[in-house]
Amino acid sequence: MLPADYVFGLAFALVVIFNVYFGPRIKRERVAMQWGRNGEPTWYAPKWLAMWGMIVFMAAVRLFIWLASTYAPQRVHGVELG
Repeated sequence: MLPADYVFGLAFALVVIFNVYFGPRIKRERVAMQWGRNGEPTWYAPKWLAMWGMIVFMAAVRLFIWLASTYAPQRVHGVELG
């Protein structure tokens, strides 16, 4: 197991713990996802997508890195750095 896997596992666990802990504390059903230069939100997403979509995105990126390091290792440099 690479050190990057340990870093990913820790980050993944923290995001899950934060979602479970802070999820019920967010009262609105839509949350701001991006802010403009004037400090106002430019778009909103459903709360469940904003919180749990990050976990899906993290897993997809890690899967992509694993696939790249497995099937095209000559194109990947320093994957073990995390």
